Amino acid sequence: MDTNNHRPQIESEVRTAWTSSPPVPVDPPSAVRAVKYALKRYIELGIPLPAGNRLQLAGKLLGQYIGPETRLDRTDKTTHILISHAIQTAVEHLLIAKATRAASGRLEPTHIDKIRESLSGDLLATKTEKNSLGRDTQFELYVRALFAMADIPIQIAEPDLVFRYENQIVGLAAKRVKKIKQLRTRFKDAADQIKRSGLKGFVALGADPLIMDLELKGNTANRGVRFSEHLGLERIDAEFSQCPHVLGRFTYATAFVWDLSSQPPALEVATFRQFRAYASDEEDIAIADRFQENFNQRLEERMLRL
Repeated sequence: MDTNNHRPQIESEVRTAWTSSPPVPVDPPSAVRAVKYALKRYIELGIPLPAGNRLQLAGKLLGQYIGPETRLDRTDKTTHILISHAIQTAVEHLLIAKATRAASGRLEPTHIDKIRESLSGDLLATKTEKNSLGRDTQFELYVRALFAMADIPIQIAEPDLVFRYENQIVGLAAKRVKKIKQLRTRFKDAADQIKRSGLKGFVALGADPLIMDLELKGNTANRGVRFSEHLGLERIDAEFSQCPHVLGRFTYATAFVWDLSSQPPALEVATFRQFRAYASDEEDIAIADRFQENFNQRLEERMLRL
């Protein structure tokens, strides 16, 4: 690893704290509406939808749990997990669809291919899934959607995405992590991908499967701190902050919290984001703090209007 141009770590509270959106109650009817919106939007954009794609499967599953006569077995954990994954697919594709605009009247072929890829794969994500291309691409497009909703110019290009960071164009390499032992390897792959692009850039980590390992109940506000400890991100930061082409990281996780005491059981979805810039000096800190503050403010405003 290239460790030339040693860069000291400078801490900044606003960049190391977890930002957690309040848990949002989600039910199958609202998720089915999200599926219908996303599918309709994709057709309007001229995207050929594969038959039996994962978004359609999510809508079909969730449609089984609509209506006053529907009852969900509190002890059926497999179904709870399936519903959680179906709702995540629905909600993330809702954001992707809303954030997708065709500037010249139609999408670029690369963007169309990405959306089609993101619809592939099984409905249930597992740590042993052999083909995770669909979910990997969905995460990449989900990150793109968050940036677009925060009014940050972003486009699909090597390493995965390219966006404006203050007055410079930087790259973003997106990687999902399914196991703790994969974390350093996946981060290094992203760092190498950034270097090959010829840009400086950030790593975006998707770590949903890892937050599920915690099996925390009730208070989602504590999940961010516990999650950070669980991942061991400080070790990653200590190593990769010495790479001159890596500017920092974004880490994303979605937690599903079931309340099995109610009938039907209720589900809340909470999202966690952490931005960590590898700062070299006070100017880097100021840039990172401005970026983080503007990003969060604009994104939360947009989310409230959904």
